[in-house]
Amino acid sequence: MPKSLLLLLMLLCMGCSPIRSTQKKLNSGAYDATIEKALKELRPNKTKKSARSYLFLLQEAFIKAQERDTRLVSQMQSANSLKDRRRVYETYLQLDSRQEKIRPLLPLIDPKRNKEIPFPFKNYELEKRTAQAAFSKILFAQTDAKLQEALPRYFYRELHDHLSFLDQNALSAPQLSSYLDQTYQRGVSILEGHLINDSDQLLHKQVARQLLHFSPVPQIGFWMHYYPDSQAHPQPNFAIQIRVKEITMSPETLREIISTEEKEIKGARVPARDEKGNVIVDQQGDVVETHQIENVVATFYKTIQQKTANVAVEIEIKNLETGYSAAHFTLASNWVFHHEFATYKGNKKALSPQLIALLNDAKVPFPSDLELLLDASKDLNFQLLLKLKQLQL
Repeated sequence: MPKSLLLLLMLLCMGCSPIRSTQKKLNSGAYDATIEKALKELRPNKTKKSARSYLFLLQEAFIKAQERDTRLVSQMQSANSLKDRRRVYETYLQLDSRQEKIRPLLPLIDPKRNKEIPFPFKNYELEKRTAQAAFSKILFAQTDAKLQEALPRYFYRELHDHLSFLDQNALSAPQLSSYLDQTYQRGVSILEGHLINDSDQLLHKQVARQLLHFSPVPQIGFWMHYYPDSQAHPQPNFAIQIRVKEITMSPETLREIISTEEKEIKGARVPARDEKGNVIVDQQGDVVETHQIENVVATFYKTIQQKTANVAVEIEIKNLETGYSAAHFTLASNWVFHHEFATYKGNKKALSPQLIALLNDAKVPFPSDLELLLDASKDLNFQLLLKLKQLQL
């Protein structure tokens, strides 16, 4: 087969591959993914000939997606649960949103037949308002009823999620803001912090404060607020006990490492000689010169300064409403001060760039025990915040 024909076939296959992939999405029922892919291909230039396949993929995916969602809302019209009412409202929003994604590209013309490709759009404003009213009616009724009861926090968190959804979709209702605030207050977890020193070391008050005030703001994530026991705060649901188990400090150490560095470098230019020791000349009779290779040596003295602080804590979170432990884990921080500097004797040219960089540094003062302990405490604060955000309290 001629190379030119083989190349043409390869290019055609490459061009068809994205279309085949999009067709597979359509055939598998991934209509919205098909629409997104087709729109991405059509937006730069919807009139190019290669866009024709995407025009029809877009049309077919749109029609099938609208038909599927229309069937869904038709089947759910008689359902009266809160989740079903929300789903009906979300589906009408999706029906309308899908049209609005395509609308900016209209009209879409079949370049082969020079005919407009029809998209059966519909005005869903009435359906959206009706579905929103039905959803908000049942939601407000349930919210009002459940606020009169003392229920577990997750009930109020679920209500708050539904209310936030309405708020994001611009529902104008005088009670919405109040309901959002009340369900949030009933759904949030309040943690009260306590610090206990079980180590054999005295705990400096700055370190104690750093460990206890591990969050710079009360809110941790969306559904959790933390207050140290020394601060005024709402009635807590949980108590978090930070128990310091171990504090150790290493001595200040200075360790010197001596090494010999050698390197071959180009030296002065000298006449080149052959194997017999004769000077080599070129065709013009000029002496050929070469660099003399020199072996340079330096003694390198690297000094390492090091000091470490180790702090280990045990965390227990107790549910004050049930009396049971909600979580128990340990955290540790090994905070290291490390600094290197160096000097040398001999020829500096023997040193690598990395070693030369150390010559610019000098000995620095060691941090105090308190400074290292505060750094270790900040590291523990970060670890604890990450852990709390993963918990479902």
